[in-house]
This record gives sequence, C-alpha cells and structure tokens, in this order.
Amino acid sequence: MSKKQKLIIKIAVTALLVAATTILNRMGSIVTADIKIGFSFVPIMVCGMMFGPLWGGVCGGLGDLLAAILIPIGVPHPMITVTAFLSGVLYGLLGKIAENTEKKFVFSGLALSVVVFEKIVCTLLLNSLWISQLTGLPYFTQLLTRIPQALILIVPETALAVVVKIFVLPKIRKVIK
Repeated sequence: MSKKQKLIIKIAVTALLVAATTILNRMGSIVTADIKIGFSFVPIMVCGMMFGPLWGGVCGGLGDLLAAILIPIGVPHPMITVTAFLSGVLYGLLGKIAENTEKKFVFSGLALSVVVFEKIVCTLLLNSLWISQLTGLPYFTQLLTRIPQALILIVPETALAVVVKIFVLPKIRKVIK
C-alpha cells in the first residue's frame, strides 16, 4: 500500500473516530455542572494508540470542538478543546511507548501511569481551571469536586486501554491493511 493510500485510510478512520467521540461526548455521558463521566475517551484512545500522538490529539480536539458546536452544553471554552487535544496526545504517547511491549503486565503499568497523569493534569488541574473561569466559582472548589470523578475513572480507563491494545487494535489493523 502506498503512502498516499495509508494517509487516506488514516484520515478516514480518524474521521470516524472523531464522529464517535462527538456522539459519545454529548449523548454517551452523564454531565452535571461540575463533572462529566462517559466514554468519549475511548475513540480518542484508539486513534492515539493506533496512529500516534498527533492523530490522537486531532481526534480529541476535533471531537470536543464538534460536540461544542453541534450540541452545546453551556458556554464553550476553547481551552477545554486544547485539553482534549492534550489528552489525545497522551494516549498517542502511550501507544508509541508501548508499541513493542508484548507483556500485558508491563503495558498495564504504562497505561496506568498515562491515565493517572492524564487525570491529574487534564481532568483535575486544567479542566478545573477552565470550568472555574466559566462558572466564576473558585478554582480550589472546582478541583475538589472533580477529584472523585478522576479517581473513579482511573480504573476503567486503564482497563479499557489494555483491552484496546490487546483486542481492538489488532483487529482494526487487520481490517485496514
């Protein structure tokens, strides 16, 4: 397969994953004023782990941007989209780091490290800041209310990263080769 064909496939698959992210972001999530729990991270994780940090970031950023435009919830904040891009980059880095890791235990440790880092930096520190700016509530209050969300999501996100690496990516790669 030529480079051009591979790029076309990469763009098409990324577009499908952006669409899935957009739908899951708004319709597959439980959203309150302070927290959001859902599975919109899964297509971003798949894209990042399959195609690398840049494509994972594009999937995260575009998915969030499209969700904010098509199905707005409150006032959009551009930095939340930047944080979604960063999350995709982190999942892409996980895919790159673990590319040659065949041992499930080693990958599980790497996945846990990336998910915890993503939860601390993106969910707690950055998104709490952006939501605090939108709502006018103190940053520390936002941070405290988002800690349970971050803690709850660490285990399922890590488990899904392992499932994606072991079961999903090999099947997708078989189809697109």
